[in-house]
Amino acid sequence: MAIKVGNKTVFRYTLHNVDGDIINISGATSKQIVFTSPYGAKSTYNASLTTDGTDGVLEYRLTQPAPSGLWRAEVYVSGVSGFDGASATDQFPVEPRI
Repeated sequence: MAIKVGNKTVFRYTLHNVDGDIINISGATSKQIVFTSPYGAKSTYNASLTTDGTDGVLEYRLTQPAPSGLWRAEVYVSGVSGFDGASATDQFPVEPRI
């Protein structure tokens, strides 16, 4: 399903190390997702764990992505053994409403 301007969207990410193993983020001191709009404007949001964090999954509910175009997202986590910093960049299109 496409992401449309103004739609509420859940972004869920699972963190893996370079070997592909899931990273336990239960003890993370900071969990954020940074969204960059097609025009380069950045917005930082605190992410939530979906469980206890041992599965490496976190999420954020973006309420109104706008404007349309190609967006980018990066996950930032600190205070975790084996991972401290930014994830790979995820890109996703946001389509205009008709």
